[in-house]
Amino acid sequence: MTRTTTAALRHELIGLGGVVERNWYLVKRYAWWELTFFFWTVANTMTIVFIAKGVQATGVKVDVNELTTVLLIGAVIWAYLGIIFEILTETVAWERWEGTIEYTFMAPLSRPVHLFGMGFFAIAYGVVRAGLLFAAVALLFGPTISPHSSCWRWRPSRSWASG
Repeated sequence: MTRTTTAALRHELIGLGGVVERNWYLVKRYAWWELTFFFWTVANTMTIVFIAKGVQATGVKVDVNELTTVLLIGAVIWAYLGIIFEILTETVAWERWEGTIEYTFMAPLSRPVHLFGMGFFAIAYGVVRAGLLFAAVALLFGPTISPHSSCWRWRPSRSWASG
């Protein structure tokens, strides 16, 4: 690599790190809102996981632990994808609301670097948030999650075509 290419790459990586750092500062600034939305997500996830308890109450014979685990994993993945899409789609609206859209677009970094920085932050923030969400709801419901559980084994599903 030439010296010019290395300098340009270093400049772009510093800009990428700046975008991630700026988003972290925004999360810290609005920490009480983040906590409020996290509790809302926990409540939403709990309503999904409560379906397992409700199915058993209707008299259906089902492994409640397995159903609870499957619903919990599905709800956490849904919340993870939701926060990623929220952060990425609200990028411009967030900048407008903060009153920094002009400064962001005048920053000496390219648009792809800005979007990649937002993407890296969204993924990292989503992973941390999903881990906390899983732990919080798992503590409330107490599903037994072990590698030997039947919910981890692949079972071929019945196809609609096979009748």
